[in-house]
Amino acid sequence: MKFSRTGSRLMQFMYALPLVFAIAACSSGGGDGGGGGTTPAASPSVGVFIDSPVQGLGYNSTPSGLSGLTNANGQYNYLPGDTVTFNLYGQSIGAAVTAGPIVTALSVFNATSITDPKVVNLSQLLLTLAGGAPAPGNAIVLQANAPPSFPATLDFSAPAFDTSFLPGLTLVSEATATTHLQANFSTLSVTLAGSGNVTSNPTGLNCGATCSADFSNGTAVTLTATGAGFTGWSGGCTGTGACVVTLNANTAVTATFTAVPGNANVTVTKVGNGTGSVTSSPIGLDCGATCSAQLVQGTVVLTATAANGSTFAGWSNGTGNASCTGTGTCAIPLTVNSTVTATFTLNAVPVSVTANIASGNGGGGTVTCLPNGGVVPCGSYLPDTAMVLTATPNSVSNFTGWTATVCSGTGTCDFTVTSATTVTANFNRPILTVQVAGAGSVSSNPIGINTCTTNCSAPFDKGVVTLTASGTGFTGWIGGGCLGTGPCVVTLNQNTTITATFVAPPPPMTIGRAGHAAVRLANGQILITGGISSSTLTAPALDTAELYDPTTNTFTALTGRMRSARLSHTATLLPAGQVLLTGGQIDNNNGDGNNSAELYEPATQTFTAISNTMTVPRGAHVAVLLPNGKVFLAGGFNMGFTDIPFAHNTAELYDPATQTFTAIAARMTSSRSDHPAATLLPNGKILITGGEGPSNVTLNTAELYDPTTQTFAAITATMTSVRQGHRATLLLNGQVLITGGGNFSSGPALDTAELFDPTTQTFTAATATMASPRALHEATLLPNGTVLLTGGGNGSINSFVVLNTAEVYRP
Repeated sequence: MKFSRTGSRLMQFMYALPLVFAIAACSSGGGDGGGGGTTPAASPSVGVFIDSPVQGLGYNSTPSGLSGLTNANGQYNYLPGDTVTFNLYGQSIGAAVTAGPIVTALSVFNATSITDPKVVNLSQLLLTLAGGAPAPGNAIVLQANAPPSFPATLDFSAPAFDTSFLPGLTLVSEATATTHLQANFSTLSVTLAGSGNVTSNPTGLNCGATCSADFSNGTAVTLTATGAGFTGWSGGCTGTGACVVTLNANTAVTATFTAVPGNANVTVTKVGNGTGSVTSSPIGLDCGATCSAQLVQGTVVLTATAANGSTFAGWSNGTGNASCTGTGTCAIPLTVNSTVTATFTLNAVPVSVTANIASGNGGGGTVTCLPNGGVVPCGSYLPDTAMVLTATPNSVSNFTGWTATVCSGTGTCDFTVTSATTVTANFNRPILTVQVAGAGSVSSNPIGINTCTTNCSAPFDKGVVTLTASGTGFTGWIGGGCLGTGPCVVTLNQNTTITATFVAPPPPMTIGRAGHAAVRLANGQILITGGISSSTLTAPALDTAELYDPTTNTFTALTGRMRSARLSHTATLLPAGQVLLTGGQIDNNNGDGNNSAELYEPATQTFTAISNTMTVPRGAHVAVLLPNGKVFLAGGFNMGFTDIPFAHNTAELYDPATQTFTAIAARMTSSRSDHPAATLLPNGKILITGGEGPSNVTLNTAELYDPTTQTFAAITATMTSVRQGHRATLLLNGQVLITGGGNFSSGPALDTAELFDPTTQTFTAATATMASPRALHEATLLPNGTVLLTGGGNGSINSFVVLNTAEVYRP
């Protein structure tokens, strides 16, 4: 495929340069002032990419951000200090170069000759896209879009670049491109006679013996000769100054250098009790004690400079060409290795260095002075003495830093003596800060922090400090490496801050309740329903309810009543937000198990009866919400406490969608009534613990129900205590907290707790005990991971005292 030019335009500039990025520094305002593209607030300069020039070539100037396509005159925009890159239909041409007066295709490819393959390949491609070599002065006009056969990448260094294009895009020959380049570039050759160096501006030449480089016709190239013995130019220019050659044809220039002088060593030895330095001109010597340098033969001038407190006494003992005396400069006509001695004498008066010790809280330590590497007491020293002061704290203190104009920080104090100097070393005992959050107090041993109730600080000797917290609701320590709620033992070496946190216990419920049910609602509040408020066996069950708000730590009675009075019933939060209440008793004496159920609606705070009943009456049973939205009900009894309970080993499912109850065929491994506990584990199974089994025996056994297979399996391990009327709560760490309960037939309620690990299927006694023994209470997981324990009773079956108190368990 052949491309024809869509137009041509004569370049309006001083000269046309093929394959040249010519940068014309002019205003961007008016006429043909600049190329297309983005323009920042500053007025840009205008440059030209020319090969008769090129219209439609992409450019990007950075950091100014000017970019776009060259216009009909081949012009683009840049700002001083920019670098510029060019691209052909998005494919880069060479590397980024400095935007300046002239940038050639040789520059972007870091080439010095028009015969460089990359330069020739670029010329072939541009001439092909222009339909051939344009007439002098006419522009290469690129199409707006790349031809279909244009490659995805351009590698101008590829060996077969001119044959690598797809069919339909055949490049002009290398000969055509080379002829085109030769017509517009000239070669500048430089020959050096003698030892020296020649460089060029624009860059391209940087040569020793002989070198050459190609430049566009019309370019003014400035040559600079460096090196000893340069005598002048010949050929393209003459004289000994800079050589400026305006190239319009191949040109040769010779730079002539005479023989370079040889070198010889100069050695200076400094003596005397004073100090100073010796330097040379030309530069080469800058001496300490003894120094030597190799310098070019010729006149070398040495200069001696005495340090503060010293005097230069003169030159002596010269050898070779050095025969200097006196105290002035020493001029040496250097032709052979030479030595000379410089004598400095001391004339300084000692000045004092005073080291003080300070402490704001009873700390202490010592300071030692090390002048010029020796250890002596701090005192008077000659100027220019190098001082190192070291602070060492005593066993109960820390060194906290220097107060001085010559040093700071906690390292050594290093300085050079120039005048009388005072330095203070600060030693302090470490400070212990106690922050008390909540209503409580903290005291320390040793004495220092005494009954602290807010924020307190005190200094202590380095060592062990023991903090003790007093007050209700202490939840633990933060900082100092202390954990838990016991005494905080701190090894105090640095300033340390420790926080003691106290949380107020919950207030009492609106009424004492035992045998009630509690459940956390979707809004985080706790619904507490039913139970009894008296220990009398004939006391009726309650039909009242109340809400606990963890955010305000308050209980509020509900005005709406349950559809049936209930105790020893269950409360389960359903996926839709309602609460299912099932079974229970209507009183605490001869009260048969109840097979009725009802729903609590949080939005209206009302209770509604469910028309369908459970498959059997149940009281003191368990209920657990399954992942599929159904409710698992198991165990319980159907007679009151004074008769022999008929303990169930049966189970059933409640379906919220149909509000119906369906019996489960499988039976539990043991009958369980009188308040066992059940918990849904993270693996989907249900843990059932304790309760009262056959023959009124309180159980310490447990089993698992698998909703997938609807089967029960006994757990080998047993609880650490027999329990009925206890509660089991799944913690955020996956373990199950089992609290309170007891053996109603032979003992009082328990204040102990234990933890079940589902991974190992084992029970472990908890180290902490409850604030009050509790049975038939409720335990509810709060959003922050703590567990709220409410109500219950703290006596035996014959002396049952109903509680209205609450407490919080913190894992």
